[in-house]
Amino acid sequence: LPSARPASLLNYARYADPFFLFCWICSLVLPYPFLMPLRYVAAAYFAFAFVLFARQTMPTAARSWPIFLIPILCLVSALWAPSVNEAMRKSMQLALTGVVGIYVATRLSGRTILTTYFVAGTLTAALCLAFNRIGGGGEWIGIFNQKNWFAGHMFVLYAAAIGLALDDGADRRLRFAATAMTLLAA
Repeated sequence: LPSARPASLLNYARYADPFFLFCWICSLVLPYPFLMPLRYVAAAYFAFAFVLFARQTMPTAARSWPIFLIPILCLVSALWAPSVNEAMRKSMQLALTGVVGIYVATRLSGRTILTTYFVAGTLTAALCLAFNRIGGGGEWIGIFNQKNWFAGHMFVLYAAAIGLALDDGADRRLRFAATAMTLLAA
């Protein structure tokens, strides 16, 4: 007889992890204030899942302890900082970034991380093409306020696309799309 026991919700983390990574990346990359709550929802998920999957994440966190030195130093600097709240907020954000990085590196494959960055970068490039804006000096800025932000995000897209285009294990359609986006991002 089959077991009547329900499946654990932990089995669905393999689907939720890439989704929340995509949400995290989009909320960081796209300059839209309405995406800010999405960043905090993704951060709460990663913080909760970091503890939930402690058997996998804690050994990596122990080996990566220097990541947490900067948030600690930032927290200590609140003693002499002109704005104590700002120093504490930055400290928490830096610590949470380390938690997200360790969790993602522990739970997801490199190909999944690269594909997620590629998809978010492709969305950014499509939005830049759709909202074709030119800066004051004649430079193309897309959805960003300055050309340096635009160039930085296109470089990340270029790097992710090159990685996927050269990955023999990736799907052929994904490799073709990555090759096309390499030309666009360059």
